[in-house]
Amino acid sequence: MRRVGTTARAGDHRPAAERLVGPPSSGGRFRVALIFPNTYPVGMANLGFQTVCRLVGEQPDTVCERVFLPVDRGGRPRPERAPVSLESGRPLTAFDVIAFAAPFEADYLHMVQMLQAAGIAPRAVQRRAAWPQVLVGGTGASLNPEPIAPFADLIFVGEAEAALPPILATLRELRATTGDRAAVVATLAGAPGLYLPAGYTPAFDRGGRFAGLTPQAGMSPTVTRQWLPSLAETPTHSRFATADTAFGDLFLLEISRGCPRQCRFCTAGYFDNPPRHRPLAALLAEAKEGLRWSRKVGLVAPSPSDHPDFLPLVEGIAGLGGEVSPSSIRIDHLRMEVVEALVRSGNRSLTLAPEAGSTRMRDVISKEFQEPEILAAAENLASAGIASAKLYMMVGLPTEGDEDVAAIVDLVAKVRAVFLPHWRRAGHTGRLTVSLNQFIPKPHTPFQRAPLEPFPAVAAKVAYLKDALESLGNVRLKAEPPQQTLIEAALSRADRRGADLLERVAAAGGRWRKVLPAWLTETAADLHQPIPHDAPLPWDYLDTGLIAPYLRREEMRGAKAKTNRPCPPDLIGCHKCGVC
Repeated sequence: MRRVGTTARAGDHRPAAERLVGPPSSGGRFRVALIFPNTYPVGMANLGFQTVCRLVGEQPDTVCERVFLPVDRGGRPRPERAPVSLESGRPLTAFDVIAFAAPFEADYLHMVQMLQAAGIAPRAVQRRAAWPQVLVGGTGASLNPEPIAPFADLIFVGEAEAALPPILATLRELRATTGDRAAVVATLAGAPGLYLPAGYTPAFDRGGRFAGLTPQAGMSPTVTRQWLPSLAETPTHSRFATADTAFGDLFLLEISRGCPRQCRFCTAGYFDNPPRHRPLAALLAEAKEGLRWSRKVGLVAPSPSDHPDFLPLVEGIAGLGGEVSPSSIRIDHLRMEVVEALVRSGNRSLTLAPEAGSTRMRDVISKEFQEPEILAAAENLASAGIASAKLYMMVGLPTEGDEDVAAIVDLVAKVRAVFLPHWRRAGHTGRLTVSLNQFIPKPHTPFQRAPLEPFPAVAAKVAYLKDALESLGNVRLKAEPPQQTLIEAALSRADRRGADLLERVAAAGGRWRKVLPAWLTETAADLHQPIPHDAPLPWDYLDTGLIAPYLRREEMRGAKAKTNRPCPPDLIGCHKCGVC
């Protein structure tokens, strides 16, 4: 572990204590600017970004330098400032490849703003020179590339470790031999997991609705998501040691990918599957290395407690002198021995995620917990000395009625009643925090065609819940702002005209309210209506491995409040969804 450069320039937000965990990059003439389109603390809290940084830096004759959204001395974003690399201060135009990590729709605007501030035309068709090539990857871009497709020369779909290195090798060879954009496209056409937007033409009907995407000559009609069959040989943990992130000084350690539970609103159980786990011995070895600079290890996975060795992992890290912070724990896994192990390893607050108040609503989303299980988990938390807990809840779910919203109050009241005597015996006041989010239909899930509930109806539900929950005492409600929900929903389901929206918002100085309503009208994008099943979707060309009828079947089962069955532990002989 070595210290990297520590001299901060004006506008930087880089801590002097940042250290590199593991070997340095290989170095070379081929320069890649790896950009997280948000500030340093946000970007450095993203384990995927750090992993790709390591992956790119390991390539022969390649230098990988990080770039973040510029900020002022107080850490406030300044997207109008020209971005430069953190390592050398180079402008984006000095690189051969500009690689954006795009995990979140809310950051798409920053991509446009950063290109503009760097003096680079945002749209690929406006860029005449072949270099730098603009490459985009990440969760958001993989789920639906279309709203950012006009800005990218190349979009990588899936897990970078699976197929990105050979793409970088080809780009490195092309950089040395050609300056022709058409030659670059022709050479990379058909590369696994690579989507070249210039090779596909969108169509729209007379009403302005999306009507499909047509591949040009030489382009495949589908782009296949890339994923690793095994995680055993691909360690994924924090590459840089710094306390200046959204997660503080946690050493982040990915333990699993995919999710066997397949909750119908969540992409992790569909787009990210199959479920895969890293071996216990390898995880403990990585944790031991991380504990050289941090006492806290953050376990990263869609469902960490589904790891077959979760409890031995927690106990093993505690035995090494570390504290464990899991991203979440399933309610049915919050057994007393698990909770006590987490408390011994330093946890003072844990989360319950029932997502819905009524049993029927939980069956609709296939979150199959029964109320006694939820209350038993709460009892285990309270008995182990957890004074503060968070509950994740959602509103606006398909088929939701007033009785389902009222059931949220009833369930929280019962959880509070479980905690109350423990708080009294301990002689202090605890707190429950209800984190409330509006359901947003996401691509590649059974609810991808569902409507977004109109905001007046959601606002009434939030107001009711706030009054009812906070009147209980010791309960606080936190709800996502409606505008953030609208932005995410619009970009999650947008076709290529989403690029028009992003450019207009950039021209309006980031004022979404000034632009978004008119754009929704112009594009006939009624987010509050379901998408007909015979209508094409902007992301239909992505091959995720799912059997075509599977999502529709799960949507129908959800409407009947029928839960699905989780993936079997060994996945052998499973043909449920087709991915395996």
